[in-house]
Amino acid sequence: MATSYSGFTTIESIKKLGLQVQRKGLFPEIQPIVPDAALVSLLGKNRRLPLGNEKVKSEMLVAPILSEMWSRNEAACTLFSGYILDVDAEQGLTGRCDFLFSAINSVIVEAPIIAIVEAKNDNVDEAIPQCAAQLLASQMFNEQNSHPTSVLYGATTTGFEWLFMKLIGSVITVDTDIYQLRNLPELIGVLQYVINYYKEHSFTH
Repeated sequence: MATSYSGFTTIESIKKLGLQVQRKGLFPEIQPIVPDAALVSLLGKNRRLPLGNEKVKSEMLVAPILSEMWSRNEAACTLFSGYILDVDAEQGLTGRCDFLFSAINSVIVEAPIIAIVEAKNDNVDEAIPQCAAQLLASQMFNEQNSHPTSVLYGATTTGFEWLFMKLIGSVITVDTDIYQLRNLPELIGVLQYVINYYKEHSFTH
């Protein structure tokens, strides 16, 4: 069994957690959103830097986009980077999460709803098991802290490509579409769609 989230590297490894995995379109209708001009300018500059590893892509591409989403929805969520989410060491549901959104505006994680995992080897599919494990841990965390959450969303990203998934019960549904940084309005539209879900639904719906 994996000793931390990064140890989940195959679909079989998350099936051992009791999760089922299916592939299906998640967002049939997405309204593109015009990004803030400052974000467009920043990403344009950052893309000219050497982006040869996960850390620099995280800092220069992923973090600015997620920070923009938090800024647009500050009253409804909080963004955490590098948060240690230790839920069940026996099952390997421990370790550091690249990024988490919490549904409550707080200085501590109270109700994680969205997990973002940096993809390894520029392959968004390879990070699916790790993201799935973090979603299961978030589900368990929410139940333990009186915030049962019926739907949780996650994404794996290289910075340039984004692949989304959601967890309902014990079923992980991985999107059939991959969203591209080069189509930033569509990507922001997807992220806003996800955040809007939690604006419109209580934790128990």
